[in-house]
Amino acid sequence: MADRAWAPPEEWPDLGAHEVHVWRLPLDLDAERLGALWPLLSLDEQLRARGSRTALLGGRFVVARGQLRQLLGRYLRQPPQSVRFRYGERGKPGIAHEEGIPLQFSLSHAGRWALVAVSRGIRVGVDLEVVRPRRDLRRAADLILSPAEAAGFARLPPEEQLQAFYRVWVRKEALVKGLGCGLAIPVRRLELCAHGGLARVRLRGAPDTAWAAGWAVHDLPPIPGYAGALAAESLTLSLRTWQFSSGKVLLAGSDSAGRCRGGRRRI
Repeated sequence: MADRAWAPPEEWPDLGAHEVHVWRLPLDLDAERLGALWPLLSLDEQLRARGSRTALLGGRFVVARGQLRQLLGRYLRQPPQSVRFRYGERGKPGIAHEEGIPLQFSLSHAGRWALVAVSRGIRVGVDLEVVRPRRDLRRAADLILSPAEAAGFARLPPEEQLQAFYRVWVRKEALVKGLGCGLAIPVRRLELCAHGGLARVRLRGAPDTAWAAGWAVHDLPPIPGYAGALAAESLTLSLRTWQFSSGKVLLAGSDSAGRCRGGRRRI
């Protein structure tokens, strides 16, 4: 089911006004394809890649940013290397000098995969994490979960707590990325009321919480060994998931359970 959810499209998908596209990008490419992506990066990106702690991390950074540029270039109908980024005061990236309805995007990479969310005019954030055993699981949960969430977490059987922790973690990280607020909002004050794979947002103990009512967080189709989530400033959207290949520029939607034909899921 998960493989079908991340299927490559037969042709390039149109991005509607009420849609969010989420692409899964492989990061461990061979040297030839890695070399083909290097020239697409800006000088700043190339310097960041060279400054990575290991060659593996540097290569994955190049692949993530190169494929991000390929994706955005397709939506913008311009060469990947001509895409220019701007950054908000807290580091949230956007596309510089864009006319019309702005193309919104969010990138997250972990391990050998990356996720890119793209929309037109809808603010989005995406997060992906490798699910690893943690000795400090209870302490980490206390730092991230609200009191109500922590109480529910404590009632879970021990064998379910790790997955539950990561599920909440990626939801909150995706929301923080979408808001572009960095650490301005303590994540323990963010409370996510989940119903199935959709979570609504509440902000505890703040004078102005009206913004939270317009956001929702969605669990993404599973990737074995990972947890992923999408946050979007929309309560009614069509979510489509795809697999990207830098070797092909035409890349389909998922047709898994809970989705309609063409890879659409109406939320």
